[in-house]
Amino acid sequence: MNPKISIITVSFNASKTIEATIKSVLSQSYKNIEYIIVDGKSTDDTLEIIKKYKKRITKVISKKDKGLYDAMNKGVKNCTGDYVFFLNADDVFKDMDVVRKIAKEFDENVDFVFGDVEFFYPDEKKCVRISREASISELKKGNMPPHQGTFVKKDLLEKYPFDLNYFSSADFDFFSKIIINGAKSKKLDFVVAINTIGGVSSGSISYKETEEIVKKNFGMFNYLSLLMKHRLLSNIKIVFNKFGIKIHKG
Repeated sequence: MNPKISIITVSFNASKTIEATIKSVLSQSYKNIEYIIVDGKSTDDTLEIIKKYKKRITKVISKKDKGLYDAMNKGVKNCTGDYVFFLNADDVFKDMDVVRKIAKEFDENVDFVFGDVEFFYPDEKKCVRISREASISELKKGNMPPHQGTFVKKDLLEKYPFDLNYFSSADFDFFSKIIINGAKSKKLDFVVAINTIGGVSSGSISYKETEEIVKKNFGMFNYLSLLMKHRLLSNIKIVFNKFGIKIHKG
């Protein structure tokens, strides 16, 4: 197979990181790539940086949007690939052969392929490898495959667009929908991308939204179990922070 892969970068005032992201995509050894950047009308130098590479970018969309997930949906509507990957403006591929290695794993019976990601904490200059599974049992615990490490069939993203009612957990809602409805996956044992931590999916809003999605899909028992886990984690972080110790989820 030689599938066409659409890589979508969402950006807004990302002048400090967008160039590394663009270079990471353009340096990939796999060539059947469509690259789309969806920018939310940045007011810094983001668009000037993008212009430097415009001849090598398939499409640049710069319009005001309703947030991250609205921009991601716009990217899907404008792409033509068989599979879609979101590499946003805080992310870079682990190496230049990632997409080539991923493309070898696609077949008609696989709906999404995913690997691990590394979360980079700039304040500490520390990377933590994140490994997840794609299963109902993990969803019940509030866990999903990392979207920064997942390549998904375009038709699934068209069938289940990101729900704009969620501020930071529409990706968890998306994975819940496709896995519940029988999407087939393949997990690979290598790091796909490095994500710099500091985005929207942190804190109490993300916890609350994930809990509500679990309650909606898996019932009160799993909701209460997740609620207790999140409260325990929050209390542990408070205690450790008092001693200057940071806890990272791995």
